[in-house]
Parts: sequence; structure tokens; C-alpha cells
Amino acid sequence: MARLTIDPTVLDTLGPIAGVVFVHWRNRRILRRTYRDSKASASQLRVRSNFAYVDDAYTQTQEQTKELWRAAAKPRRLTGYTYWMRTNIPRGLAGLPLFQDPP
Repeated sequence: MARLTIDPTVLDTLGPIAGVVFVHWRNRRILRRTYRDSKASASQLRVRSNFAYVDDAYTQTQEQTKELWRAAAKPRRLTGYTYWMRTNIPRGLAGLPLFQDPP
């Protein structure tokens, strides 16, 4: 990566200018290239939608059920949320009902 010395007034700028984006990253001011927009494929949209559905189901789950998931996840060194998502995302993609209690 090239290191440039630029007038500080220029680096106070944030946002895209002429194909370059001025950003703050880790307490530094840096320049990066702009990223081109990409269209999500149908399968990407399906996975994103399923992820949102499973995540929403977890947020609506009662606290006692979340405690069960946390307890089941502990030996696996996971959080209850991570174990819920790991278990239920494949089920949602397959069109199966979500597990409410840990398997």
C-alpha cells in the first residue's frame, strides 16, 4: 500500500470524490477506492431473507427458552444466539419448522 502525504484540509473531507473515498479507519484518515455496486443473486436474497427470519424468531423467543439455548451452547463454546442460528438457519432454508427448544 502506498503512503501519501496530503494537506490536512483535504483529509478533513469524508465521502467519495472522483473515484476515491475519504474515510476514517482505526483513528486514521485513509483513502480507498470506490466499490462498484453489485446485484445480489436470487440465492443470496433467499439466504439473507432466511437469516432475517431466523434472527427475528430468536428475538421473539421467551427468556426461559433463550436460557435453555445458552445452557445447550455452553459445552460447544458458543453463545445461545449463535447455537440458535447455527441450528435453525439450515432448517429454515430447507423449509422445515424452526427448533424452539435446543436439540
